[in-house]
Amino acid sequence: AFVSKQAYASLFDWLYPSYLPLFLKALYVFYDRSDVYNPLLKFFHELTSNRQERLAFDSTKPSAYLLFRETSNLLYIFQTKTIVHVNATIPESDGVLFYKAKLKPIITCLRIIRACLIGNYVNFGVFHLYSDPCFDNCLQVFLSILTSIKQTHLLSYPKLTIAYFTLIETLSLVQSDFLANLRTPLFGYVLETISEGFLSPDQTVQNSCCIFLDTFLSYVFRSAKKSTAPASLMANVNEYGNLFRQILINLLNGIIFAEC
Repeated sequence: AFVSKQAYASLFDWLYPSYLPLFLKALYVFYDRSDVYNPLLKFFHELTSNRQERLAFDSTKPSAYLLFRETSNLLYIFQTKTIVHVNATIPESDGVLFYKAKLKPIITCLRIIRACLIGNYVNFGVFHLYSDPCFDNCLQVFLSILTSIKQTHLLSYPKLTIAYFTLIETLSLVQSDFLANLRTPLFGYVLETISEGFLSPDQTVQNSCCIFLDTFLSYVFRSAKKSTAPASLMANVNEYGNLFRQILINLLNGIIFAEC
C-alpha cells in the first residue's frame, strides 16, 4: 500500500526511531526462532525495496542512511547469531527444517542486500568517508553466507539460485572492487558457481552469469591496462586460469547447443 513517496516517508517516520530498533532487539533475542526471524527479514526486504521510486527522502533528512544502517545491523545480527546457531544445530538431513531455518532466511538476506545495492537511494561512499562499518558489514554478511552453504544447495534450490546469481550480477555492476579483492578460496567459489550457472536451464541464471563475466572481465582488463589492478586480483586471476577457460567452454557450449 505504501507505494508513493509521501506514504512511504510517513511510514518510515512512524517506524524510526520508535520501532525499528525493537525489531533488531527481537532478532537478537529470538535468533533461534525461524517463526520470528523469517517474517522480520521479509519485512526488511519489503522496506528496502525501492518500488516505483518510493524511497525518495527529503534531502534535509538522513532517512535513507538510517534505513540502511538499521538494515545492515539486522543482517549483522543474523550473521553473527542466527547463522552460527543454525550451522551448529540444524542437520542437513532434515530437509524441511533445514530449508525453513537456514536456506529460506538466507534467500531473503540475499534479496535484501541486492535491494539495497540497486535501490539508488544511498551513497555508500559516505560510510567509508566517516569510517562507518555498516556497508562493509553488509558485504561481510554475503561472504558469511557463501561460506555457510554448499554449492550443491546453491544450485539445487531454484529460489536460492536466482537470489544468489542476481546478487552476483549486481555486485559485478556496482562493486567490482569488492569482488576483485576477495580471498582466493572465495574468489574460486564464485567462479565455480558462474561456471555451473552457464549449464543451468534457467535463462535468468545464464543472463546473470553473462553479465557478471562481461562486467568483471572488462574491469580486469581496464585495471591491468592502467596498471591499477590490485595485486590480489591478478593473483586470483592467475590462480584460476583453468577455471576461466572452463567458464568460456561452458558458455560456448551453451551458445552452440542451445535449443532454437
